Amino acid sequence: MTREGRDNPPHKREGRRWAWWALLAGLGVLGLASMVVPMAADLAAGSSWYHTLGGDVSPVLPAIRVVHIAFVVAGVVTMLQPRVRLSLDGAGRPGRTATVRAPGAP
Repeated sequence: MTREGRDNPPHKREGRRWAWWALLAGLGVLGLASMVVPMAADLAAGSSWYHTLGGDVSPVLPAIRVVHIAFVVAGVVTMLQPRVRLSLDGAGRPGRTATVRAPGAP
């Protein structure tokens, strides 16, 4: 069968942008909101930072939560870098080349 047929389904021909958007929306927006919004509501209700971050459950949990949130934010910032977005066009994959044009070029 040809490359355009069974061996190369539409989601692969279109690149990896669908995965990029799924990660950005799922982890970057919904995941981060699910961690931060309840904590913000808890703080607004008058709870302490220690209680809000789960310190009453385990003394290690506040540090783990802060590091987790920092990693999610760092991952989203990394995903939004132009170099990462350009890589989704096929650069760096065997047999594919991405066309990078200078600003203002046709």
